Amino acid sequence: MRKTIPDEGGWYWSHSPTDGEWCMTLVNMDRETITLFDGVEPQRGQSEYPIEDFDGSERLWYGPFHCPGGDFGEHTIGMDVEMHMRATAEKKAMCLTYVDYEHCEEEHYSGSIAITEVRSAADASALISMSHNFRMKGKR
Repeated sequence: MRKTIPDEGGWYWSHSPTDGEWCMTLVNMDRETITLFDGVEPQRGQSEYPIEDFDGSERLWYGPFHCPGGDFGEHTIGMDVEMHMRATAEKKAMCLTYVDYEHCEEEHYSGSIAITEVRSAADASALISMSHNFRMKGKR
């Protein structure tokens, strides 16, 4: 999670310091805009703003993600401000694990979900290494 305006385009979850709400956010670096989407009805609650409108806003940002949950970022990622504060206080890493059931044969498994957790730096590094090794094994 970051407290500064993203410097990379893409989809983010962002937390408003004024109303405490999370929303899906699209950062468009080409147009220098940030679009906020309503979390429940994204097509109805879409609002686009110039990036500079967010200077000094104290908004929190998770991302960027590759369209989590589909084009409008359905609620597949659970945000937890308390977990972020705990990670900061304990000097630990925030980890996001994306679980995709798309290729499962069982009928009751469908969709996807991202799980956020706090881990030590060593555990987080081991996860990254394991993920990298797994991807490299598939390219051989």
